[in-house]
Amino acid sequence: WKEWLVRYRTLLTKQFKGSKVDEKELTGKANAMDEANPNFILRNYILQRAIDRAEKQDYDGVRALLKLIRNPYNANPSVKGLTSEEIEVYKGRTPIEGAGIRVT
Repeated sequence: WKEWLVRYRTLLTKQFKGSKVDEKELTGKANAMDEANPNFILRNYILQRAIDRAEKQDYDGVRALLKLIRNPYNANPSVKGLTSEEIEVYKGRTPIEGAGIRVT
């Protein structure tokens, strides 16, 4: 995140060459982007994992996903049934093994 912010600040500085980039303005833009872009997007491979667990009578995965999708903009969710590592994986790109999964 911080590396991206440095690159973004550099871009803004180039765009507004000759004028000082206000830290409040940058923070405001970052906040607006956070409000518009969810941290969590329900993807097929994530849903399939929850379905696989539910078929074994373990519904914690489904409950956890419901909590995540109710507030997808929360940057630091704490969800019973999911480890922080799983949440980070869910916030990232689709892994290769999940690329071909289609849930219908």
